[in-house]
Amino acid sequence: MSTGSSEQLRRLRAAVLDLLPGSGQEPVSTSDLRTALRLSVYEHSARLWPILNQLANDGVAERVIRPGRTVRYWRRTPASASDAAGQSSGQPQEPR
Repeated sequence: MSTGSSEQLRRLRAAVLDLLPGSGQEPVSTSDLRTALRLSVYEHSARLWPILNQLANDGVAERVIRPGRTVRYWRRTPASASDAAGQSSGQPQEPR
């Protein structure tokens, strides 16, 4: 993966974190995230889902499944999202 691609993924991850509601708020759907980020169908499956799954694995986000619905919803966990984002990338955070 090229440096430009890595930077794009880092920025997309940061944008996803910015859009995720806090732990006490209503979660946002994956489709709404895709729309807000203006991602194509390809980017939705190839980039957004892996980022969301990694955030969940890192304990930064949680997947909310509502009975009877196929849509998946997401929100941040009580841990500080910005702290976990900086730790998982291994690089200092740049100002946006």
